[in-house]
Amino acid sequence: MNQRPPRPRRPLLLARLVLAGLVTWQAGALLLDLRGASHARWSAPEPPAEAFERLDKLRVGLLQGEATRMGEIFPEGEIFSWAFFGLAQIQLVERLPEDHPQRVRALTELPTVLREVEQLGERPPFDVNRRLNPPGGIIPAGLANLLRAGYLLLGGTDPDIRADHLRESRRLSNAFRSSHTGSLPTYHGLTWPVDSVAALESLRLHDELFGGTIGAQAAQRWRAHLEANLDPDTGLMPSMVDGITGSASAGPRGCALSWTLAFAPGFAPDLAAAQYERYRADWSDDFLGFAAFREWPPGQEGTMDADSGPVLAGWGAAASGLGLAASSALGDAERFDQLARGIELGSLPYRDLTGARHAFFDQFQLGETLTLWGLTARPWNREAPAVTHPARASWLPLLLVGSLLVLVVVSLLRSLPTAARRFAAAKREATARLGLSQGVQVAGLVGLLVLGLAAWWLLPVVLVGLGLEPRVLTTPVSSEA
Repeated sequence: MNQRPPRPRRPLLLARLVLAGLVTWQAGALLLDLRGASHARWSAPEPPAEAFERLDKLRVGLLQGEATRMGEIFPEGEIFSWAFFGLAQIQLVERLPEDHPQRVRALTELPTVLREVEQLGERPPFDVNRRLNPPGGIIPAGLANLLRAGYLLLGGTDPDIRADHLRESRRLSNAFRSSHTGSLPTYHGLTWPVDSVAALESLRLHDELFGGTIGAQAAQRWRAHLEANLDPDTGLMPSMVDGITGSASAGPRGCALSWTLAFAPGFAPDLAAAQYERYRADWSDDFLGFAAFREWPPGQEGTMDADSGPVLAGWGAAASGLGLAASSALGDAERFDQLARGIELGSLPYRDLTGARHAFFDQFQLGETLTLWGLTARPWNREAPAVTHPARASWLPLLLVGSLLVLVVVSLLRSLPTAARRFAAAKREATARLGLSQGVQVAGLVGLLVLGLAAWWLLPVVLVGLGLEPRVLTTPVSSEA
């Protein structure tokens, strides 16, 4: 008795052809993005056009309430989303000519960003800090004053912003001078030195814009206290100090070190360079053309929290992501390239049908903001930092990723003849019995192609009818360590 050819369980011919083309398209874009993640490209006098495309996307996200959503996930998420958008914008346009359209646009937009940051400093969680000096705590006060300094550095002429910067700089200077820890409190009884670095950088810029030494004095006090309380085992800065005794109350952590070393080259360059070299040598490593920083000291294990983000085998997401800014600010081209590739790949990028780039499935505005800030981080009003570790030409990451993608495409195409024969046989035998599940799969494929809502590596999972939706771990990053 002749057996009928088995009915296909899915429209393999159509699915594999379309999927192979889609994977090839997305793979090409990904490989180009990995190739472009280089220190030489992002440290050029004029940023790449991609930088302003990313800035435009972040701007739209802010207008659509993405910062508010970040605040619902993480207490400081909303203020960080606004503030670091402004800081990234200043970094991108600071080296451009005064009449450049992007620089003119920044001067128009920064007062709005500044007002948002100032207002958020009076709302939860900072409303409990009304009696602190400065009111609201050092996070909103430092970020707002740094935005004011950046606005004035670009040539902004708003008299209110100028007056506020002068007044708040004096207030911050007096507060640092009266602090016996060299740092200012984040919340009542909680002092993380990392949270003071934006304020200290704003005071350095105050000195350069208006003269004086209030920034230098505050930075010296902060630096002297940290150097007196370095961790004896690692030689690195503590992540937390006791507001009463002034001694270190928590050892070094990667997220705090990376964040601090992104700002400190401006107001404490010697300390930043020495700490970064030690941090780089002992807390980071490269593998297969990528790199990461540890969240905890080598040999120690700690639990993951909102500050660290995901931690895998000791390597921290926040430490590595913020490490991009530190490597940029200190001219470490080698680590920059390795970290930038890892962030590019780890952000799950894909292109929709218009060619627009998406990362983190558009669910992590803060992550995208900090990435853009980190790609161009450097002390403002200074020459580009000298390259301390030259970049090494490495085709290995592209080769590995490209080889994997080629295998995917080949595996999709290799069974096309068999799929075509089975599909034709089934059509002759039982055209009407293709089944509901196949119809659902075809409809799902068309919907995904039209809407562009999934990355290329999730499409095969969806196509086999599992009905899974992509989920993203959106653990935000805090400057508290």
